[in-house]
Amino acid sequence: MDCNMSLRITLLLLTLCITQARAFDKPDQDHILWVTKAQVEEYTQAMAHDPQAVDNSDFSQRMLDEIREHTLLALAYESRGVPLDSVALDRLAQDHEEIARRVLMRRRMQVPEVSENDLLDLAELSRYEYFVSHILVPYHSQAEELSGELQKGANFTLLARRHSKDPGSAELGGSLGMVRVGETVAEFEHTVLRLHPGEISPPVESPFGWHLIRLDSLRLVEDFPSKDKLEALQEHLEMQARQQAEKEVLRQARQENEVFVDEKLLRSGLRDPNAVVGSTRDTSITVGQLKKAVQSAFGGRVRELGDEIYFDYLRYWLDSQLWHRECLRQHIFEDEEVLDRVDIHERLLKSGLLVAQDLMPRVQYDEQDLWNYQNAHPAEFASFRHFGVWRFDFADSLQTAEARHEILRNNLSPEDAAARWQPGLHPAELRPDEAQAMGGSVYSDLVGLDAGRWSKVSVDAAGNCYLWCLVQRRLPMMEESELLTEAVETAVRQAMLAVEITRIVDEMTELSGLSEARLIKE
Repeated sequence: MDCNMSLRITLLLLTLCITQARAFDKPDQDHILWVTKAQVEEYTQAMAHDPQAVDNSDFSQRMLDEIREHTLLALAYESRGVPLDSVALDRLAQDHEEIARRVLMRRRMQVPEVSENDLLDLAELSRYEYFVSHILVPYHSQAEELSGELQKGANFTLLARRHSKDPGSAELGGSLGMVRVGETVAEFEHTVLRLHPGEISPPVESPFGWHLIRLDSLRLVEDFPSKDKLEALQEHLEMQARQQAEKEVLRQARQENEVFVDEKLLRSGLRDPNAVVGSTRDTSITVGQLKKAVQSAFGGRVRELGDEIYFDYLRYWLDSQLWHRECLRQHIFEDEEVLDRVDIHERLLKSGLLVAQDLMPRVQYDEQDLWNYQNAHPAEFASFRHFGVWRFDFADSLQTAEARHEILRNNLSPEDAAARWQPGLHPAELRPDEAQAMGGSVYSDLVGLDAGRWSKVSVDAAGNCYLWCLVQRRLPMMEESELLTEAVETAVRQAMLAVEITRIVDEMTELSGLSEARLIKE
């Protein structure tokens, strides 16, 4: 039997096994790849799409088509007879663990519905700007101690400068400036909205640590929200309700599994390697084991991450242990939904390996390919265009505005304007990175100009004022710009790779017969 015939038979047998394994609750149609709702959801999450969009039929069908493509590429990988290596198998095992935890947590969550009163309350509070300060520390015990000092009259600003671990606000005495509804994490926002000006909260835990929050002042800035704003606030409340439900499940799981963290030992410097620094009902970790694990995970970055990394990693490790125990107890690792979701990760992994190891090396291009692609797709590289400009500098915005008014009123050319305000000025070429580095509105002003037109008053990040007259935009030669060359090379590789992927998908479709993907109605 020749090699090609053997490969075809192997692929057909492999495809038959897969389609038979997915044959539950569906009609017997061999050309269809049947996909479960859990697989669509997992694929959507893995590709960082909006999970709410799954309910849209067009979006869902697009996800099904993409899953079919990855499945065919995974079959092509399997046909090569190369098993997954230990690194890939470890990654799949980690995915399995994470998915099992996520599914179990979701099943335990009880998410309350958002009431109309809740929405109206938030709508009223969203009309204000809140000027807020905080002190952020990693430990609950430390937050309690600082709260006690504040109750005795300690100066909030000095404590923030001395103890807060938020580098952006600590040197400002804890000041975060102005915040609005939706701009901070749920726990922080919930506290701010219920404080009175000058009031300091008790310790509040968020994903960043423990906060002591002070509302400095608030200011009414908006009318009652519009219908569109109310809908956005409704979604905001629903998201917060889900986050709170997840937090409550984690709190209960920690309590049931008797999770213990020795904050006193952590804060004292972790000197005794044999001391137990954290534990659950059936496992524990010593200082020495924790340091070894952190060193293994972060290497030379441990020092720059600071001592808090030990606390963060300890909580992560203890939570991982308790969820692994809960998943074993609930037999969730063998759950059909979990296995369906893991299956999607395996297909993505194998299809990715096929592209990286087999298809990518086939991509060969020369300089002519680069020029052809760039000329055929000019809009794709518009951000690399250089600006031919006359740039007029002025002392302030008033002087700039007066000059612009005179230029437009008298229809002055750039040469006339140069003779009037900056003798000897000549047009110059400005690279896009130079324009972007100036900050402010400079780059957007130049991008929005037509050739021969004058800009509005333009102010850079340092407050300098300019007028621009655009001569032309020019896409540089590739040898003039390494960044442009890299961008064109990347685009050409992707285009050629897409052709290779399409060829393999078509070939595998013919071999396997899987020409369509449909959702199983469960």
